[in-house]
Amino acid sequence: MLPKQERLGRAEFSKYFAIGKRVSGPYFTWVVTPAPIFKAAVVVSKKVAKKAHERNRLKRRLYHGFSRTQFGSKDRQGVYLLFVKPAAATLSKVALAQEFIAALTRVTNMR
Repeated sequence: MLPKQERLGRAEFSKYFAIGKRVSGPYFTWVVTPAPIFKAAVVVSKKVAKKAHERNRLKRRLYHGFSRTQFGSKDRQGVYLLFVKPAAATLSKVALAQEFIAALTRVTNMR
């Protein structure tokens, strides 16, 4: 899980959502904004998982993905909004982690 200071709050969310560049894939939609700081947000709607504990589980796994990938280093920069699509709810834990890393690599290489 990311520390609270690295998670995006509601006030900042609208700002970065409006100005960010969107990148879509089969399981995630990313909104990426270059910035001197690192912040991230994961959004899982009720369309993805009806039950709150299922949505929270997906969020925890994806936030953990941010902390264990190349974003584990201190030189990370940018604001990342991750919107989960319904197809991601059907993936296993390992497959979700692999898809997240692959998508994150594509997004960071495009910046």
